[in-house]
Amino acid sequence: MDHVLPWSRFAEDAIENLVVADGPCNLSKRDFLAGREPLEPWLTRPQAALAQLAHDADWPHGHERVRSTGAVAYRHMSPGSPLWRGRGAFGGLGDDEQRWILAALVSPAAASTV
Repeated sequence: MDHVLPWSRFAEDAIENLVVADGPCNLSKRDFLAGREPLEPWLTRPQAALAQLAHDADWPHGHERVRSTGAVAYRHMSPGSPLWRGRGAFGGLGDDEQRWILAALVSPAAASTV
């Protein structure tokens, strides 16, 4: 398991912040925020199913809290800040990418128009 919003920066264990990750990806990502490519599948996960899993496992959940925390993190990043793109791959944050990520975190339907 890995945290989408890095645990070392945001102590958030809600199920919405967790993803299944293999060891090399987990080690590669470290405490970086993810770029658009790895965020897209995370943003489209079925929230009702995650909430049910959290309920069944007595695990914390907080869809809106995780998204708002992410929005704050990405909003305060400077252009060119390094983002994790995938196993061993990094790239700088672009203006269009930042707009897309923020729109997707605040209003997922709006992201398709950015």
